[in-house]
Amino acid sequence: MRNFFKSANKNSVREIVFNLCMPIFLACISFVILFIVIYSQIGNPGRYIEILKVTTQSSDQVDLLTLKDIYEGEDSSEKVPVVVPGEKDDPGYSSGEEGNSGIENDGSSEAGGDGLSSIVFPAYNTRYGIFEVPKYNMKQDLFFGASYAAVEKGVGQSMGSYLPGFGGTTVLCTHNSRVRQFDSSNPITAGDEIKITTNYGVYSYIVESVIIVDTSDFNKYVVVSKDNNDLIFYTCYPLHTPSGATQRMIITAKLVSVDILDI
Repeated sequence: MRNFFKSANKNSVREIVFNLCMPIFLACISFVILFIVIYSQIGNPGRYIEILKVTTQSSDQVDLLTLKDIYEGEDSSEKVPVVVPGEKDDPGYSSGEEGNSGIENDGSSEAGGDGLSSIVFPAYNTRYGIFEVPKYNMKQDLFFGASYAAVEKGVGQSMGSYLPGFGGTTVLCTHNSRVRQFDSSNPITAGDEIKITTNYGVYSYIVESVIIVDTSDFNKYVVVSKDNNDLIFYTCYPLHTPSGATQRMIITAKLVSVDILDI
């Protein structure tokens, strides 16, 4: 009888240890697998955390939801068209071999020129300008950072790209529901104008190409270069698919004129 109780006690201890340790072991394995998957897809996650700390100008908790504003011009939040002309009941990085030859510059080819020190640079989730497509009379707020909060309210700029006029590719994006005009009966095409207005300058671009690619090929076409001031704009495609879109519409545009504003 005594041996029976000793054996029962040993089994109980083993069960307790097993029940305590197994969840911890499984959690560690899951974390390792998750880290390997994330690292293989986007690189070192720590680098993105550091970028967020720098762009939010804070070492404290990163605020991904609150939108801020440094743009001193008009508020375009109420000017986004909600109907696609001609369609009933329809709401609503490239390395670039060519540089910026032929730019008509009314001031300096660099944003701000001698007034560079006067420019207030945007932090993460900050509205710093207006994105405009004159063809559709479309004006949308332009935010630094392509967060969910930003693209819900307007157009977001990839943090890994250059601000307009600062010597490199500018990469912008938004939800497809906000640009359904681009695939309407009057679609956006080569030769159409895109304009970006900031506190320090107005930048006019001419569309060079509009392509549709699979998500697996996205990185082949959206490439940031430090050798030109071109613009890349992308969104999910088809534009009428609210979620689960498997393709991307990518628009590339060349900077053709710069109007530096007094700051």
